[in-house]
Amino acid sequence: MRRNNRFLGLSGVAMVLFLFLLFPCLYAQDAIPALSRPLEPLRIPGETKEMHRGMRLITVHDSLPASFTHSLDNVIEDESRSLSPFFQKLNDMTGPVRIVHIGDSHVRGHLYPLITRRCLEHDFGAEAVYPDTISYRTEGLAHETGEPGIVYHMLGINGATSVTFSDDEKIKKIANKVKKDSQVLIVIGIGGSYLGARAVIESLTNKFKRDDSVEILYVGNNLNANYINEIIDYVSDKDISINVISKSGKTTEPAIAFRIFRNLMENKYGIDGARKRIFVTTTKRKGALYKIAMQEKYVKLSIPENIGGRYSVLTPVGLLPMAVAGIDIDSIMEGAKLAQEKYNEENLKYNDCYKYAVVRNILYDDGKTVELLGTYEPKLSYFIEWWKQLFGESEGKNNSGIFPSGVTYTTDLHSLGQYVQEGRRELFETILNIKSVENDIVLSFDEENLDELNYIAGKKLSYVNKKAMEGTVKAHVDGGVPNIIISIDKLDEHTLGHLIYFFEKACAMSGNILGINPFDQPGVEKYKENMFRLLGKYE
Repeated sequence: MRRNNRFLGLSGVAMVLFLFLLFPCLYAQDAIPALSRPLEPLRIPGETKEMHRGMRLITVHDSLPASFTHSLDNVIEDESRSLSPFFQKLNDMTGPVRIVHIGDSHVRGHLYPLITRRCLEHDFGAEAVYPDTISYRTEGLAHETGEPGIVYHMLGINGATSVTFSDDEKIKKIANKVKKDSQVLIVIGIGGSYLGARAVIESLTNKFKRDDSVEILYVGNNLNANYINEIIDYVSDKDISINVISKSGKTTEPAIAFRIFRNLMENKYGIDGARKRIFVTTTKRKGALYKIAMQEKYVKLSIPENIGGRYSVLTPVGLLPMAVAGIDIDSIMEGAKLAQEKYNEENLKYNDCYKYAVVRNILYDDGKTVELLGTYEPKLSYFIEWWKQLFGESEGKNNSGIFPSGVTYTTDLHSLGQYVQEGRRELFETILNIKSVENDIVLSFDEENLDELNYIAGKKLSYVNKKAMEGTVKAHVDGGVPNIIISIDKLDEHTLGHLIYFFEKACAMSGNILGINPFDQPGVEKYKENMFRLLGKYE
C-alpha cells in the first residue's frame, strides 16, 4: 500500500481538524484533563521542505517549527500535506494569529481545546494574550497584547446538533426537494459518475413497482441519438430534475447530454425555473462545469479531489441519486465504515479483502488472465458493470492486468456455460453468493406432474437456486476453472455498502501487487485525442 506521511505528536493539530469534523453524538464533561506528558518539541531535519496543497507548491527555506509531541496515539495521516499552509502561516507570523475553535460540548468543556491551545502557545508563542483566564472561556474574548503569537477562542454548545460541516444533510435536503418537485431524476454522467449509483439503485429497488417514488433515468453514457430522443419523448409530460456529474465538465458524452437537457429544462420551466431543478456534482474550485454552476447559481455538491470516478460511489456522486431513489444512504455508509474498520487488519490471515486480492493475483501468475464475476441474483447485474470498470480501469496498464468480465447465472449458463466449462483454461470465477432471500417462493405439487417437477415440490425457489450454484461451482472447478466464493448475508443497504468498500480496497491492494498505480487511467485519453481530431476540435 502507499506510504502515508505523518505528523507526529499532533494533539494540537488534531484539534484544528475538529473545526471541520464535529461529533455531536459524543458528550463531554466540563472537567479539564491533565496533560499526558510534558511538551516535547520535535525538530524536523532539513533546511528546505516542500509542502503541497492541491496544485499549489510552497517552498520553506527554514526548518519547520517545533511540532506537538505527547504520545504516539496523537497522529494525523496527512499525505497531501493539506495542513502545511496552516503551519506556514504560523511560522511566518508578524502579529497575532487568531484561531476560533468551533464545536460542541467537547469544546465547551475544554476537553480537547485546552491541550490544543497549550501546544500552539508553546510552539508559536503565548505573548499574544495576557495570562487571563477569560481567554480560556468559551464565552469570553482573549485580552490581546498585540505581540506575535496565538490568540485562541473557543465557541462550544452543550448538546449541539444544528451545526454540520458535511454534505450528508445537504444531499438529503436536495433529495427531498427532487422527490417533492419531480417524477423523474435524470442523472447525466458516464463511467464512475453513474455506474456506482445505478449499481446500488438496481440492486435495492423494485424496477417493476410503480408508486410515487422518483424514477431514475441515465443519459450522458453514450452518443446515441435514438436513446436520447426516446428519453426526451418519455419525460415530455413529466416533471423532471437533473443531476449532472462530471469533474471537468468537458467529457464529451455527459457534456453533450447536459447541453441538450439544459436547453430542454429552460424551454420547459424558464431559465429561473430550470435553475431550481438542476443540481451539479463537480470539483470544488475548478473545471468547466464548476464555472457553469457558479455562473448559473446551480446548487452544487463537491467531488473530493483525490477520488477518481470509479471509486466515487460513496461520495455525493453516488449518494444523491441513491437518496432520491429512496435508499437509506446512512445505512450504506455505516456498512462501508464497518468494512473500513474490518479490513484495516494488516495480517493477511484475518483480512478477507486482502486474501481476495492476493488469491486473484496468484491465479493470474498461474495463467488465469480473465476473471468472471458471477451472481445468481439478477439485481446485481449492474453491480457487475461497476465492478468491471473498477478493476478494468485500475489494473489494465503496462500490457498487464486481469481482464474483468461478468455473468449472471443461471441465465448465462445457457449461453456462456459451454465455454466456461470447456473453453480456453484462462478463466477463473468469483461468485457473489447471497445467503438469504427476502421474498421467497415455495414450489407447489402438481397432480399430473407433466413437467416432472414434483421432486422439488415443497422446496423454496432459493434452495433450488443455491443447489444450481453449488452444482455449477463443482462442475467448473472440476473442469479447470477455479472459483472464489464471496458470501453476504442478504442484499440490503448495509451489506452493499460493505461490499463496495471491500472491492474498492481489494482493487487498490491488487494494483499494488501488480506493481501498477490503481488510481490513474492514462489510456482513456488516447481515444479522446483521436476522436477530437476527427471531429475537428484541433483545427
